[in-house]
Amino acid sequence: MNTETPQENEGSNSVPSKNYGLPRLIQAGLKTFSDDAERHIYLRTTIAAISGLCSNTSGSYDNKTVYPNHYFALVAPPANGKGIIKYARVQLIGVHNYFKAMSSAEYSAHADAFVKRFNSNPLPHVDLKTSPRVLIATDITKSMLVLQLAANHSAPSIMLTDEIDSLAASMLGEHGRGLGAVLRMAFQGETITQQLKTNRENLEVENPKLSCVLAGTPNQMVKLAGNVENGMLSRFSMLYMDLPPLWKNVATTDQYRVREAVMAENSELLLKFYLHQLEYPLFVKLTEQQWHRINSWGREMNMQLAIGDNEELISLARRHGLIWFKMSLTLAALRRFECGSTDSEVFCEDDDFDMAEILVQSSLQSALAFAAKLEPKNENTRKAQLEAMLSGLPEEFTRGQAQESAKKVKMSPRTTDRLLSVLVNGGKLTKTGHGNYVKKSKNEYK
Repeated sequence: MNTETPQENEGSNSVPSKNYGLPRLIQAGLKTFSDDAERHIYLRTTIAAISGLCSNTSGSYDNKTVYPNHYFALVAPPANGKGIIKYARVQLIGVHNYFKAMSSAEYSAHADAFVKRFNSNPLPHVDLKTSPRVLIATDITKSMLVLQLAANHSAPSIMLTDEIDSLAASMLGEHGRGLGAVLRMAFQGETITQQLKTNRENLEVENPKLSCVLAGTPNQMVKLAGNVENGMLSRFSMLYMDLPPLWKNVATTDQYRVREAVMAENSELLLKFYLHQLEYPLFVKLTEQQWHRINSWGREMNMQLAIGDNEELISLARRHGLIWFKMSLTLAALRRFECGSTDSEVFCEDDDFDMAEILVQSSLQSALAFAAKLEPKNENTRKAQLEAMLSGLPEEFTRGQAQESAKKVKMSPRTTDRLLSVLVNGGKLTKTGHGNYVKKSKNEYK
């Protein structure tokens, strides 16, 4: 598998042309950028930001109710265009100000209406001096984040910064311990609880809906992710860029003025979008063919990592399947709004599903490249052992023959059995009976 850092013009990282079938709001923003790298960044940050507005949109993945909220990280050296992330904030400011202007009484009424209309969980008992805040600061303590998620009962919750350091520093601070656990649980929609001695506070945040749009340097991301095994990295879709530090035109241009106008208009549209999906709940479905594509891709990625001394990276592939689904929900919700529909159930359109696939495949390559820098690997001995073992076997073979062939290349019986199961699951071998296998085609395991 190629895990080189994705470059600006690589096909796997291609940004759609302005005629690609994206929702109109996203297309309008893309048209204001002529630089390809900036289009990469704008597209991904905008989709992640919009995911935070889909409070009343859901789908079912792996037999669990899932919401569109997902995390995105732009990782690049200094002077690589990370400032483009500001347009995600500009487009969210209409929703942010909508809640900021509410009094405590108005927000309580808003939350009560949300509960009655959608049979949601009641508003937790929280100190409403903690008012709803759509754009949550990344310089925050663990306790404050839980309190804010509780207060944002029917309001979106989005963390957005172009300085990952601020969040990483919070996690390492005295009052930030446990902040990483809250972020990991929120991504999965798991109930977050907090009990504090002060005021005998007991909080339960059920179905937390948090989105993150972050940007920073590789060193900053290392501080946030820590290591591959703690699960933080696998929860982020990622764009990992390393472009030459070229000087750009710093004069204010007509294109910039047009962009500012488009972003202001998008901000107004996204407030309408948020209120629309709040009033009309949406459940998004995938077609049988779309499910087949996710499952086929997931099996292939799982197998490639499992046979290549990369088992600790399998979580990256597995959660990217979930991120693919979450992106599909976001685009389907925006598409329904732009069509003026109030349907409670829709299928994700192929254009939106295809775009989510492009972004997820690119993201996984970025995540694998970044993970390799976190924990660089030696030569891929397991894959070489596997190739040698299989090359010494006939087209049809038994488990005993596989064990004998594996012994010659110093592969343990336990590892051999695990890899045979992985190859069967990945469709490269067929198990015809107890301990009997058939190769699907010569050299397909490579």
